[in-house]
Amino acid sequence: PGRALTPGTYERMEEIYELIGEERYDEAYPELEGMLDRVSRNDYELALVLQTMANVRMAQEREEDALTLYQRAIQLDTMANAQHFDMILVVANIHYSMDRFQAALDELDIWFCNVPADQGNLSDVWVMKASLHAQLDEFRESITAVDRAISLADEPKEQWYQLKFAMHVELGEYRNAIDALKVLIDMSPDTKNYWLQMSALYMELEEPAESKATLALAWRRDLLDRSSEFMQLASLLQMQDSPRQAAEVMEDGIARDIVESTRRNWEMVGGAWYEARELDKALVAYENAGAVA
Repeated sequence: PGRALTPGTYERMEEIYELIGEERYDEAYPELEGMLDRVSRNDYELALVLQTMANVRMAQEREEDALTLYQRAIQLDTMANAQHFDMILVVANIHYSMDRFQAALDELDIWFCNVPADQGNLSDVWVMKASLHAQLDEFRESITAVDRAISLADEPKEQWYQLKFAMHVELGEYRNAIDALKVLIDMSPDTKNYWLQMSALYMELEEPAESKATLALAWRRDLLDRSSEFMQLASLLQMQDSPRQAAEVMEDGIARDIVESTRRNWEMVGGAWYEARELDKALVAYENAGAVA
């Protein structure tokens, strides 16, 4: 039999689609069940009825039931390729939503084997594959899949690079993780976390000058808003012979009520100005230290 519905089936399905369109699922489903015998000799009609039953069960949030019905429709292998592979993708998504990651990956493997090269949603499916591998702690496979998605997309998404970054960190590949962060910072320069993570990774790589430079850029962009961030930057600057900048960072933090105006903090400012041979400024800072003591 070809891929055409008999007139009787067509009319019946039209009525059922109306019920579904009105979200009258409790009425539509028994009607579909009643059709199973009638279409049992025509694989294409049977597949269509099973798929429609599965769609109704999905709308009712009965995923396990939907899964069984989709699988029966897929096994008949009579639908047009686009519909057939869409169903395989839906089955993969159902497995994913139920934390059956390996089962979802197995479905995706079937999907990738048969899908045409010009398929529209290829990038998204590669990302889904990458996420599934990440769930299974298969970090290398995850990177391969997300890289594939990035290479296929005209405009790769921020979340894809976040995933790539996380996988490289898991593998201890800090240099590659920093490369991913550079792209993320290009995409979203005001996301403070990207700058902090990059600074931290440079410290892991024992490159304090890069770490300091990264944090200083975040400060210049006005992204730092916690006392610990100001203190960390100031101490990195002092360690690397930039006492003047260390003093400026501390004073900025204190002026903005982010860093506490304590004796200890003012003494740190005074020490930094003294080191920078700015004796007048050092004196003022030490006076402030005495005033708040």
